[in-house]
Amino acid sequence: MLGRTARTGPRTQALTSLTAIVALGLIWAVSGDARIPATKNTRIIVNESVGAVSFGTTRTEVRRAWGAPSQCWELSKINASCTWRERRAYGPGGLFALYFQRRVYNMSVGVGFRARGVPAFEGPLMRWRTAEGVGLGTPLARVRRAYPGGKPGSNRGSWLVEATTESERRSTTFETFGYGRVIAIFLEACPTAPPNPGQGKPAACR
Repeated sequence: MLGRTARTGPRTQALTSLTAIVALGLIWAVSGDARIPATKNTRIIVNESVGAVSFGTTRTEVRRAWGAPSQCWELSKINASCTWRERRAYGPGGLFALYFQRRVYNMSVGVGFRARGVPAFEGPLMRWRTAEGVGLGTPLARVRRAYPGGKPGSNRGSWLVEATTESERRSTTFETFGYGRVIAIFLEACPTAPPNPGQGKPAACR
């Protein structure tokens, strides 16, 4: 997940938070052609899935569902990330997946940005929504009404919906970074127990 940010304006805060993604290999790369999946399944299920990709989906299955990624990063022998991006005037949006031992544990969808950090609420990703009608561009107030059991997230203007079992903690974060509208949706599943010695752990899990 994204780290906490300094007390700054919404544009600076969004760009600062997005910089944190680069450290995990989740950068919205600015080269290459648009490769948003041409899929009919654009449903986001909170704490479960983004389109046809759910927690535990293998890299091979993700490629079958979303096609070839725009770019991938091998973060370690057991951690990797891939992006399916959409070109915009400044900074493309896209879909993202983080893998641990070749299985998805973190996935997200985010808007692109125009010059000066203005989010672009347009394009095919605007159709990716939850059953409650929440997606990119949804006002934060509506997100809170749709998920009254959630709570404020660690970043300014975010709403967190969690589900914890004995083995893992699942979360869906609707991020606005102070814009008042959702610019990114993150789903994550992290083990609740410490990893066995030598086993390693998902890179983004605290």
